[in-house]
Amino acid sequence: MKALVLGAGLGTRLRPLTFERAKPALPVLGVPCLWYGAWHLKRSMGIESFAVNAGHAIESMKRAAADSVLSGFTGIQFHVSDESVRILGSSGALWKLRPWIGRDSLAVVNGDTVVFPDWKRMREFHASAGALMTIHVRGFESSREKYSGIRVDSDGRVLEIGEKSESGVLFSGSYLVEYEAIALLPDGASELKPALLEPLIAEGRLYAFREDVPWADAGNPRDYAEMQFSLLHRVPEARALVEAVMHEIAPRVWVPKTWGKPALVFQAPVVMTGKASEWESRSRAYGPRFVGIEPPMPGLPVPVRNAIVLSNHVVDI
Repeated sequence: MKALVLGAGLGTRLRPLTFERAKPALPVLGVPCLWYGAWHLKRSMGIESFAVNAGHAIESMKRAAADSVLSGFTGIQFHVSDESVRILGSSGALWKLRPWIGRDSLAVVNGDTVVFPDWKRMREFHASAGALMTIHVRGFESSREKYSGIRVDSDGRVLEIGEKSESGVLFSGSYLVEYEAIALLPDGASELKPALLEPLIAEGRLYAFREDVPWADAGNPRDYAEMQFSLLHRVPEARALVEAVMHEIAPRVWVPKTWGKPALVFQAPVVMTGKASEWESRSRAYGPRFVGIEPPMPGLPVPVRNAIVLSNHVVDI
């Protein structure tokens, strides 16, 4: 089995934070978001071969995917599929990687969400159903954002992908797919629903594995900030990955392990990366609700609370 992290999207809902960085390259608690799903797959399934596709702000993705500390901790080295000339869409990415995938099964995760499926149980379900593709789904209700509802029969076979609503069963973005299904894709760019999901529904070979596990999506700046502050409460298993690069110097105050004991005062929750000396030169106190991704450029005003700061952009939260 091989694994793919999807990371080529434009991240339009997260602008201005994604003008110069790809969304999966943005850190969540100091860890580029693309690493969470890959790390969970590695420790769950022992997968050795990982790819990530990258299009928008591809250099930021290459840097994030090549992080030596995280690579050493996880044992993952990414093959980067370059879509910088043309983004191929949610299933076109699989089409381009067909030579790399070969005849292996493929596990796919979104690089901009954090969800930790029970991959072993999902794989067992997938095999027993004789599925060509199995999507991971979870229930949702009273959502601020609408999602397409998934309707399944008693055996887990997907019957329909319905209209968007505020409650129902949603596709988390993680799935298992066989090479026979990937071979059905058209050449070039394509999107998953019309190119693969709907044809497999028609054949009765698309299944859904339901598991109501926590799911976090950095959809917009406010949601991205909330991920920093709530992720370890919602997905406590992620702490080990975060602690590979970050240190909780006080409850809900996270800084890089390389900082030691900075000469700063914090009011939780605070998450900061970059160089301590550069932050110290701007202020001696930060928080509450402050996400400092990297120190701002000279001349940029720096709020010390209720904000996300990224070099040349400041976003109120």
